[in-house]
Amino acid sequence: MAQGTRLTVAKVKALQPKDTAFNVRDTAPHLFLTVNPSGKKTWYLIRKLDGKTRRTRLGSFPKMSPKAAREALPAALTALQRSIEENGTPKPIDPSTTRLADVWDRYSVAEMQELRSKRKYELLWKNHVSKLGSSRLSEMDVPTVNEFLRDVESNAGPAASNRCRSLIGTLWSVALLRGWTRNPSPTSACPRAPETERERYLEEDELQRLLPLVWDLEDDYLRDVILILIYTGCRKGNAVAMHWSELDLDAGLWKIPASKFKMKRPHTVPLVSTVVDILRTRAENYGTDGYVFPADGPCGYRQNFHQAGWPELLTEAGIEDFRPHDIRHTTATWCLEAGATEEAIAALLGHKRAGITARYARVRIESARVAAEKGENVFLRLSAGKSALSSGGTDDDVSTISSRAQTPSPEDL
Repeated sequence: MAQGTRLTVAKVKALQPKDTAFNVRDTAPHLFLTVNPSGKKTWYLIRKLDGKTRRTRLGSFPKMSPKAAREALPAALTALQRSIEENGTPKPIDPSTTRLADVWDRYSVAEMQELRSKRKYELLWKNHVSKLGSSRLSEMDVPTVNEFLRDVESNAGPAASNRCRSLIGTLWSVALLRGWTRNPSPTSACPRAPETERERYLEEDELQRLLPLVWDLEDDYLRDVILILIYTGCRKGNAVAMHWSELDLDAGLWKIPASKFKMKRPHTVPLVSTVVDILRTRAENYGTDGYVFPADGPCGYRQNFHQAGWPELLTEAGIEDFRPHDIRHTTATWCLEAGATEEAIAALLGHKRAGITARYARVRIESARVAAEKGENVFLRLSAGKSALSSGGTDDDVSTISSRAQTPSPEDL
């Protein structure tokens, strides 16, 4: 295995994700395929130069085939060697003079690429934490960091302050692991800013204005993501990163792995007929390899939700002070209004409830499906006839929304 395996399209497709990322070596020198827990497969040039392992991303599978990856290898090797010659090897960090900016600079994109919060961390650093960049770790004490966090809270709100606290703590952990400081993180003694829970959700008149506009969107990315959010109550981060390997359309189930779910445990989402129809259409149009919303770039899926027209859509619908995460509140509110129990809604959204064990998993997912169906009936009624069922569907179709979905087996749960 030291020489690697000559990877083919069939062999790459056969590779199954594990709980942690792993590399598969090709026979071409320094060519590796990284398989992430999400199922994403990415080609890398990995080579040790000047005592440091260098990783250069070549492209993602299936957009880049094994043959194309091998063809791209020589140019990537040349570019890597030229970069080292021009820039030299980074100087080692002196623990006595280590600045927070030094840690950030070494906390490379390669280390952050699997983080769901990568883009948020970059913005937090640019907009806030970089103000502490010139501070030496040896001089950063609790009063200094706490004053900074309270200043962020005053200017940008408690949520921004708490996320800055998280980023500083993460950078400090990196510094401790690499021996750049021996001091404990000052954030451990800095209290979190109290956050007020938002209760914003769409009223009936707002839904009546928004839903027809969503169905009429020409950009099927924005349209489908919004509809999946509405009909499942899932988080936007899970929707845009949806992977075909997580879906069982015949059973009407979406199994989100623990590595991608906020609660750090697997979560099964029941898919109502409207969502199944949307996904079957995407499968016909784009195929079923990789992500449901694929894109070029390090993550492999589209993340330009706001740039795709979300603010403009809200303006056209006359809706103010509404965030993507508020769609989740809207789903829960209208499922409850339609008669779903709080326990069923908690199961649908993936909220943990004390006393819920694997013994009751089947009942929990079935009750979640009932909640989703109740919400679907409401949203279809408010869509002014614009839906995946409007072409030839009947009222009976709506009343038997998930007749295709099967009762999940215990292993599905």
